[in-house]
Amino acid sequence: MKEEKIALKSSAGKENEPVLENGKKKGKEERPATKIVVRRLPPSMTEEQFKNQVSPLPDIDYFYFVPADMSLTPNAFCRAYINFVDQADLFIFTQKFDGYVFVDSKGTEYPAVVEFAPFQRIPKNRPNRKKDPKVGTIEADPSFISFKERLEAESLENKTAVNASKQHFFETNLVPEKKEAINTPLLEYIKHRRAEKQKAREEKREEKRKRDLDRKKAKEEQRRIKKEEDSSVVKVLNSQNTNKEKPKDKE
Repeated sequence: MKEEKIALKSSAGKENEPVLENGKKKGKEERPATKIVVRRLPPSMTEEQFKNQVSPLPDIDYFYFVPADMSLTPNAFCRAYINFVDQADLFIFTQKFDGYVFVDSKGTEYPAVVEFAPFQRIPKNRPNRKKDPKVGTIEADPSFISFKERLEAESLENKTAVNASKQHFFETNLVPEKKEAINTPLLEYIKHRRAEKQKAREEKREEKRKRDLDRKKAKEEQRRIKKEEDSSVVKVLNSQNTNKEKPKDKE
């Protein structure tokens, strides 16, 4: 493979930039990582408490503290992002606080984790950024005012319609109208069949009641006859015993 030679390509209004023979720009040198994140801090820790425990800090140009999201309990932790001006200070800070045990107000220990931040860039401060002239003027905007009035009118109409429907519902249901009974040959046939079945059931119940009554009378008659027979047998036996005892008395 041939070595690609670097040439200088000039453009109007721009400084000369290093480019390759094929016209592609040479990639920029990667900037060393200087931004770290301190994770697994106590959830009750504040930014001031963290700064007091890690002070004195070397030269830094960015600091951002993120409070814990308590909805993630028990995995709720605070974290802090720090960007060091000198990378050597970053390594010193990491050696000191990676694994450093922070203690909250209840005495619970939280070993911290220090690592490179996934996103190494830092936001730019723009103090002279032009303010949008429309900020805070929506209440006076004609389009917004007309939209708001139309929305309120529609809401009022919907409420009126709902109230009217409720009133109509109660008026029609609290006082029901009397409806005339509709009579058809089919309904007459059904009524007739029901009456016949009811009559047949009543006749069966009456027959069963009579049979039970006759059976009861027959049983009572049998008991009476048996009782009379038993009493007659007892009388005969008693008379025989008395006849046998009389000759003995004479002797």
